[in-house]
Amino acid sequence: MLTKNEIEICNNLFKYINYELRDCIDHEIFIKSTLQDLGRFYFDKSISSFDGANDRLLKSVIKSITRNDDLKSDEDYYLSLCKLIGVKILPKDTFLAAQQEYNKIFVQMYNTVKQKIATEIGTINSTLLTLANNIKSVKSATPSLSLVRDLATDEHILYSYYSQCNELRTRKEMLLFAKQHMTSKLSEFCKLDDQHSIDFAIKTTALKLSQELEYDVSYEFSFYRDVLEITKDNLDRPYALFFKVKTYTAIDTLHKNWHYSSYIKSDKERAMELNSAKDKIPSIDELHRQKTSEPHLYLNTLKQFIQEQDVLNSVSKLLEKSVWIGYTR
Repeated sequence: MLTKNEIEICNNLFKYINYELRDCIDHEIFIKSTLQDLGRFYFDKSISSFDGANDRLLKSVIKSITRNDDLKSDEDYYLSLCKLIGVKILPKDTFLAAQQEYNKIFVQMYNTVKQKIATEIGTINSTLLTLANNIKSVKSATPSLSLVRDLATDEHILYSYYSQCNELRTRKEMLLFAKQHMTSKLSEFCKLDDQHSIDFAIKTTALKLSQELEYDVSYEFSFYRDVLEITKDNLDRPYALFFKVKTYTAIDTLHKNWHYSSYIKSDKERAMELNSAKDKIPSIDELHRQKTSEPHLYLNTLKQFIQEQDVLNSVSKLLEKSVWIGYTR
């Protein structure tokens, strides 16, 4: 029979195992090379967390939770404790995978995209300075009383310079916003300049991956990879955004169907449907080429796309759900 104090200790151990221990990210968890060693760490940590706790009481709690009276050796209890916590893969292995994925995305890709933004902004600033000097040169040109002087030419030149300046300033603002947005989204994972925050986020992700086999490390970091790839694509192809707007409804429908079909179709069927649907969406680079060199073909491609994807109906439904805020008296 257990004493009243022992019963209280067992209750505390029960709560600790079920509600706290599974979220533990102590350093030792990520250096254990076998599940037995990991289970021993969890076992010892549980006992040391409560005054009066001992092997006998913890083993009785584990037996009670698992409803398994066949547990004999200490190793049996260690492995059972790992199962109770939900660990299926060694956190040591998932930590290495998470750390590599973090470095690939948050260090290599992020720094590459930031450098591309900085380089383009530097080029823009240099061009703006050149245009400013050109404008100053035109304005300060020595007046001529010649009857053959064409003032309209100067006006046209100045207009061209100012137009270029406006385009460059707009592009610069877009780049600055892209950098701010990109950094903001990546900061949702951790504080990018805080090593403690980085380590905590990687360990938390690694622990999750060790407990949930339905997700892999690539999936866990896919959101942040997408943020960087989209930003990089907008840098490499400034024209792409113009065409992405045109194909948005079709791509959005494609993503929704991919998600919904996961509950009713096999991966092979879903992949075939996805590839078939993607083939019906014209590529951005091809649209850009047609718009530049074959405008008639470009218009025909858009008309066909609008009809096949029922774009007008999708837009109408979207407008019906929208709210217009007009002027009020």
